[in-house]
Amino acid sequence: MAEIVVGVDGSPPSRQALEWAALEAENRHRDLLVVKNWHDPMFGGPGFSAMYEADLVRLDAEAELEAIARAAREAHPAVRIESALVDGSPVSSLLMRARDAELLVVGSRGNGGFLKLELGSVSTKAARRSLVPIVIVRGEHDRSHCSDVVVGVDGSACSRHALRWAADWAKAHDKSLVVLMAWNHLEPQGAHGPMRFDPNYDAGAASGALSAMAADVLGGLDNPRIQVEAVCDLPARAVLKRAADACLIVVGRHGVSRWAPPELGATAIQVLHHAECPVAVVPEPHDDHEPVGP
Repeated sequence: MAEIVVGVDGSPPSRQALEWAALEAENRHRDLLVVKNWHDPMFGGPGFSAMYEADLVRLDAEAELEAIARAAREAHPAVRIESALVDGSPVSSLLMRARDAELLVVGSRGNGGFLKLELGSVSTKAARRSLVPIVIVRGEHDRSHCSDVVVGVDGSACSRHALRWAADWAKAHDKSLVVLMAWNHLEPQGAHGPMRFDPNYDAGAASGALSAMAADVLGGLDNPRIQVEAVCDLPARAVLKRAADACLIVVGRHGVSRWAPPELGATAIQVLHHAECPVAVVPEPHDDHEPVGP
């Protein structure tokens, strides 16, 4: 059976991520793997053995993980929930366990870092490097009462892949799909990304390009629960405004780039930092590169 992987560390955001992942597993009839990282308090050095007992640290981590998993099983008895304690870099070890999963889920931030940090380093790095779609649970994590899934597109291969993923997710959850494209007069947006400057480019041309792209990806636009909206605005701002009452935001990991594609595009970064609901980041299709580094 396909699997959903969720990373936890005991922090409130990670517990929200676990609840979101458990509900997703329940709705999609998937297994759930709860992953927690443990590591030595220090990486050796003088006095390490006298100050810290690595075995005790690991035992404490195992006990905490089992308590978290047990609570999840009690709350969601219909879901098969397993747990795994991993070692090494928090990011790399989590990505390795999720490399064959259907979905990876993490909280917006964990126990470390600065207070009031909007997005933690593990969440950011996981979004940059995950080989599978990843949901970063932000803001109001349970928005099942909301009716819209908002997906931002720009014509790139990555955003087209995100659009297909968003359409499948919306259908599985009986939600409406809003396909949103931001455009501007200086860099006209086409069905496959930015075009050369055209003094005649206007809202009608933008809407036509978006409709053509969405119809191409989705096989038509005759479904009344699919809306296409072209907005003259900055991409991230347009997505965030439209998703004020959405249950999920979906973006591609990066859009069209004049140079080598970035690991995480500017729009995805801004949405991840400011969204008030869970955000799904979908990697480029057929991504075969390995997760690297901490």
